[in-house]
Amino acid sequence: MKNILKHTGLLAAITIIAGLCLGLVHEITLQPIAKAKEDQKNAAYTTVFADADDFTAVDFDQKEADKVAAQFGKCVIDEVVEAKKGGETLGYIITVTDSEGYGGDIQFTVGVNAEGSVTGVSFLSIAESPGLGMNARDDASFTKQYTGKAVEAFEVVKTGAEGDSQIEALSGATITSKAVTGGVNAALAYFNQILKGGVS
Repeated sequence: MKNILKHTGLLAAITIIAGLCLGLVHEITLQPIAKAKEDQKNAAYTTVFADADDFTAVDFDQKEADKVAAQFGKCVIDEVVEAKKGGETLGYIITVTDSEGYGGDIQFTVGVNAEGSVTGVSFLSIAESPGLGMNARDDASFTKQYTGKAVEAFEVVKTGAEGDSQIEALSGATITSKAVTGGVNAALAYFNQILKGGVS
């Protein structure tokens, strides 16, 4: 009986110490992780709006955003940021998550200027197949297909994109291509339907 109590007490002490250590590690790593995420977001903002010198988060109606995004599959608008230069609004950066990627959620930013043209697409989180879907992030020629185009919505084609509204799918990664395009379309729709009136 003494041995059982002794072992129980020892196990309890080990559990408490392990819990305290994990809590301490969590607290120590929490701030660096948050800072790394913030730095990643700022880098993405600069990628899609290189001319901007100020990025300001915009309060937005999530229900309204969800309604717009739902037109393009399983997309969610996570964040809206106003991009400015010298106090003048250049456009908006819309962060979108599309959960219809081959490997799950794909999160990225879409820049849209005052004229409604896409200024760039930059990935925050993607876990697609290496050499296939990951080329959405790794092969700049894919995202460049959206840049500089002002359309109501893009469509994915397997070969020979013709016209501004067509995006040629990544080889062997049509699902990824459609997911990214769905997210870009959600961002464009949100800009055109909700934000456009506020840009001079």
